Amino acid sequence: MREYLLLGGQRCVLVLLVGMLVTGPRNLRADDEAYAEVRKSPPGLGAVQTNEEDWPTFRHDPARHGATPRAVGNALAGRWRVKVGGGLTQPVVADGRVHLASRDTHTVLTLELATGLVQWTFTAGGRVDSPPTVHNGLVLFGSADGWVYCLRSTDGQLVWRFLAAAHDRRIVSFDQLESVWPVHGSVLVREGIAYVAAGRSTYLDGGIRLYALDPASGHILHRTTLSGPFPDGGKTVARDVSFFIRGANSDVLASEGDAIYMRQKWLTPSLEERPPQVLSSKGECDVGLHLFATSGFLDGSWYNRAFWMYARRWPGFQLANQAPKSGKKLAERGLDSPPVFDGIIAAAGRLLVACEDGSLICLSGDERDSAISSTAHTHSTGGFDHAPVCPNRFDPMRGSPVDHCSRDDSPACGRRGWAGYPA
Repeated sequence: MREYLLLGGQRCVLVLLVGMLVTGPRNLRADDEAYAEVRKSPPGLGAVQTNEEDWPTFRHDPARHGATPRAVGNALAGRWRVKVGGGLTQPVVADGRVHLASRDTHTVLTLELATGLVQWTFTAGGRVDSPPTVHNGLVLFGSADGWVYCLRSTDGQLVWRFLAAAHDRRIVSFDQLESVWPVHGSVLVREGIAYVAAGRSTYLDGGIRLYALDPASGHILHRTTLSGPFPDGGKTVARDVSFFIRGANSDVLASEGDAIYMRQKWLTPSLEERPPQVLSSKGECDVGLHLFATSGFLDGSWYNRAFWMYARRWPGFQLANQAPKSGKKLAERGLDSPPVFDGIIAAAGRLLVACEDGSLICLSGDERDSAISSTAHTHSTGGFDHAPVCPNRFDPMRGSPVDHCSRDDSPACGRRGWAGYPA
């Protein structure tokens, strides 16, 4: 069987093909810093420091401890409820704004913390599986399209984007196009440096590429690739001991002390890998004291062999959890939809809850907020529609009107000027 390729131009050329020929677009290479698309910094970009009231990154801090020293009151009064849809990530809060991602719609959105009004949205080229990180007025996040994005927090304007994937090459994953080397949404920021990882496993597609970037410009400060090791029967590569595998799958990066962690992988801030110290014949290794999950931080599936551990040992056979248990219930609030996995945060005296039905709920711990007006927002295919609803007709926990409205001066009864809308 003969195949022919017709090449156009000023003259047409008919070429006989023998065997197999694969053609494609020119590759974009992450190794070339030219593919960090740095835009001129938008006017007004400046340092905005987060404070103790904020929750600026996934699980609050670089160590991913998921805790805050700031207290939330017990009232849990409903302030607002926004219907977003698309499968929500955990939210983050900084500088009076709420940032989160709608995973399946590739969308990062920012809301006003006080009212729940959507301030801006940004659509990336692939899924965003975890919330962005806010740093000095910048919103940083990765995407399954293999790129890292940096936006201005005030209006969502693109500052720069960086191709972390080895090439701009796509595959189909869970019914959507993704990069062969996807990037998790949450970017690790440690001491003014942003760390990202692109790839799925150290055993696949040339391994996982890690970068340390300047958050303001996207320029590369450090880089490395974690690949293999590939067993060869013990000839040149030592065999793995019983329960410890030296390779790893990708995960959201964490930092504790002077180290960067990706599951059991232990690296220096300049991305030099530290070899683990074998502690026993079972394969336990010293991987540095940090929080990690055997199935990854983002795995919400129920599986009896997945563990979360705060330990130095991997796999941690002798780890015991001894913590005080008072059993005292401080507050309770019913929800119409369960929260997404790891979808509750505490910031600025409020609880924010991302729910499985695609809604984001803000609860206040201040009893004085129990009568605060609520604002309803609904997500549509054309964008976010802001619809003020009478406070006496809207239950923020149910997202639907009650039977009647008794206030003649409410906006739903004919007057405007409520919840930030001009009179």
